[in-house]
Amino acid sequence: MILRESTQSQTIRITPREDVITSITLTNETTQDVLTYNIDEGFKNQFWVEINLVIDTKENNSYILKAFNGNTEVFYTKCFCTNQTDYSINKDIYVKRESTNNFVIIE
Repeated sequence: MILRESTQSQTIRITPREDVITSITLTNETTQDVLTYNIDEGFKNQFWVEINLVIDTKENNSYILKAFNGNTEVFYTKCFCTNQTDYSINKDIYVKRESTNNFVIIE
């Protein structure tokens, strides 16, 4: 999941194990600082829950996002904060290799 460093509200879409989310925590993997956000309500779609939050994240940091229903953890994922609009985890890594794709069939 990609997060932005912004003072504006961000939309987070997650697919939790339960439809009700009461809080979200973001743990900075470098500093181990924990940010906790209480959730009053979120938009519930058939497949995901959509939450709008102003999140205090810093660019080029990784976070662990956990969503809770009370004390029960209902979602867990890793996030990366970047303001790049064309960010891809695989950018400039994948190299296409040419192949003749010749197959030998033995009967």
